[in-house]
Amino acid sequence: MTVEKFAVPLSTPKYDIRIVSLYKGKDTGPFTWLQDTRQHVFERQFKRPLEEAEFTLSYQRNLWKYVQRLVDGVVDAVGTEPESTVDAILSPPSDHPDQAIPYREALSKKFPKACDLTENFSRKGADRAQHDATVETIKRNLTYSPTGHEEKIRSLLVVDDILNAEATANIEDLYFRLPIDGGEAVFRERVYCYELYHQLRLRWLPQCSFVLNGEVDKRAHPILRQRGVEFAVPDFLVHTPGDMHGNHAIIEVKSAEASSSGIGKDLATLTRFRNVVGYDRAIYLFYGGIRMERVKRIAGLVPSLPRIEVWVHEAPRSAARRVAILGS
Repeated sequence: MTVEKFAVPLSTPKYDIRIVSLYKGKDTGPFTWLQDTRQHVFERQFKRPLEEAEFTLSYQRNLWKYVQRLVDGVVDAVGTEPESTVDAILSPPSDHPDQAIPYREALSKKFPKACDLTENFSRKGADRAQHDATVETIKRNLTYSPTGHEEKIRSLLVVDDILNAEATANIEDLYFRLPIDGGEAVFRERVYCYELYHQLRLRWLPQCSFVLNGEVDKRAHPILRQRGVEFAVPDFLVHTPGDMHGNHAIIEVKSAEASSSGIGKDLATLTRFRNVVGYDRAIYLFYGGIRMERVKRIAGLVPSLPRIEVWVHEAPRSAARRVAILGS
């Protein structure tokens, strides 16, 4: 539980904002189910439906604890005295509005005089903050139906989930394109990958059960040798070393200048690690941009292509975003 306070730098009106967060970090910890539902990443752990996965069941069992923690955190932040009470509560329009309901209902009970404005908001269009839509675009797509009593609202409580990665957004120009004395800056995948590894490790939670490793040489692995994949050296693995049941994600990285043969080789590696080794996720990250029709054409030549997430990191100091799902 963390509480942060800051002021929005506007002249009129002025807003003081307190953020009460239940969980912050690269790994989504007890809220993995919320993250997977929100991003449509229905991973099948142990070949079971998402609803039966252990992290889903654990979240449902402990939901009452998380709800109470949020209520306690809000009360600590804003107080319950008349001068610091909450006038209105809302959850922004969402693809999964049910996720916020138990939290919002508990807060409504704690602040019974607050009106719930959730149903007064509606949204059109497919632009989402998680897909890097601008604030202006999001505002333009929102519609609000006034109650006629807005002038009485001085304290507004917004109940929402914000789960996002920041690692790629902190990669600077120097690591995106390597400066060359006497020439133009160039893409160098190892330089980019080492910095990405650094940024990910900075945000890796100590209690996370998975380990992030780069360029793991599998030639000495007896099980992978039996399965014919011992010569593959993926850019990143998110796994539990020494435990074949802890194979979570394989990540391959290519720059915007990737060759067709290089893309084909990476797709084959991702396919083998998903289909043969049993990794839960396969992620293909392109930095500097890529033509998706080209990637899809090459992917069509790979037999038994599994579900592979394609992410693109367009420019330095920007967040990578998922742009496509290949296979099934």
